[in-house]
Amino acid sequence: MRTGQKAWVVVSVLAGALTACATSDRENQTIYANGAAPGTVAAEILQEAEDSAKQIRNVVESALRGIPESKHQLGMIILDRAHGYGGEERAKAVLEARTWLTRAAEQGHDSAQLQLWILYSDEYPVEYSILTDYVMAYTWLKIASDNEASDSPTGQAADRALQEKMTTEQVAVAQKLAAGLSQRIESSRSQ
Repeated sequence: MRTGQKAWVVVSVLAGALTACATSDRENQTIYANGAAPGTVAAEILQEAEDSAKQIRNVVESALRGIPESKHQLGMIILDRAHGYGGEERAKAVLEARTWLTRAAEQGHDSAQLQLWILYSDEYPVEYSILTDYVMAYTWLKIASDNEASDSPTGQAADRALQEKMTTEQVAVAQKLAAGLSQRIESSRSQ
């Protein structure tokens, strides 16, 4: 199932469940158009769910149209959901979040670049250790540093910490990848 479809399923399930829970006003047995009596907590919850569904829909649609900020937001929404999953589902969600964040990062989105550094440098359980990739973590950290997104003592400390976990060859590969990606990002910005 594609990301857009998953978001719609989540929205539909939430809206349907809330509507089913709030279909009548017990005091006068009047059924309201939106499923809840105006001014009730149920009506507020239903409105919040509808607003949230609209926001998610807008993020997904904008991400699919190629808007970097929306790609970043969608990646973060997916990543947030991943924390509630376990095992293989979490690994799949992290990979999907990385995909959206990478798309945003390749368009120059600084926060996405930093988030990729964090995601690639996280140490996962042994069965999902493939998700940890210090070369890609260092690549995105270098790109973010070059863009001054992490030109700080924290960024410099992260740089040293990552280098300590890597071989000299891995650092060289990451620096080469970062240089190539930086050029692509700059050329896409100028278009």
